[in-house]
Amino acid sequence: MIELPDAKDVKLNLKPDGHLNFSSKDPANDMHYELDLELFDDVSVEESQAAISLRTICYLVKKAEGKWWPRMLKKEARPPVFLKVDWDKWQYEDDEDTGCKFCGSNMCLFVSYTLLCCSG
Repeated sequence: MIELPDAKDVKLNLKPDGHLNFSSKDPANDMHYELDLELFDDVSVEESQAAISLRTICYLVKKAEGKWWPRMLKKEARPPVFLKVDWDKWQYEDDEDTGCKFCGSNMCLFVSYTLLCCSG
C-alpha cells in the first residue's frame, strides 16, 4: 500500500523478474514521487492487482511460486526508511494460517508492508 492522498498520473509497472516501478504526482505540493524496488524473486504479473483510491494505492503482488521469502527485497541490506511493516497483517513462516489476509493465498506479497511516500 502506498499512502499518497490525491495522487495524480499514477503509474505502476511490475515485471516478472520482480522489478516494481511506481511514479505519481501530488498536486497539493507539486511534488513528483518515484520508487524502484527489486523484489526478492519472480512474481506473477498477470495475477497481481492494483487498486487506486483517493488516499492510497494498493498493489497486491502475487509471487510466482508459493515458497517463503526471507525478505521482501533482493538486496540484503537494511530496507529503505520509507518501507514499514504493517504488524496487523504480519505472518511468520510457521504460522498455521499462512494465507493472505486479503485473498487467502499464500502467494501474496505486499500485505505486510506500507510504502510511505507523503511527507506529512
